[in-house]
Amino acid sequence: MRFEVLDHISDVGLRFFGHSFKTLLNSAMEGTAYLIGDPDAESVPIEKTILFQFKTPEDLMIQILAKAVYFFDTERIIFNHAENIPEIFPGKARINLTGYRVGPEFNYRYLLKSPTYYDFVLFPERGYGEIIYDI
Repeated sequence: MRFEVLDHISDVGLRFFGHSFKTLLNSAMEGTAYLIGDPDAESVPIEKTILFQFKTPEDLMIQILAKAVYFFDTERIIFNHAENIPEIFPGKARINLTGYRVGPEFNYRYLLKSPTYYDFVLFPERGYGEIIYDI
């Protein structure tokens, strides 16, 4: 796994690994998908392209992870991968999110509300980042 779950007093956290923004983002997305739960037998692959506007890498990561939680809450889609990740900040980009729509037999691990800026760190030069989710 390119992530590990962090104990937190009232929420849940992730430490995710990679030496580039793209790798860190995809590790965080895999970890977020894990926190939500495992795919079931009726999971169907899905892809969406979403326009994001951002100022910093941290801003973009929080926006993408927040969208991942939003799409699970509203459409039962778990996104676990992103493509077309920009290397220039600030800016805007159309980012492809891929994952799967879960079926009725889906087993939750955590009911995530949103990623937070609280204790959020992103250190590609050190090979890791950390994020806390409200639950």
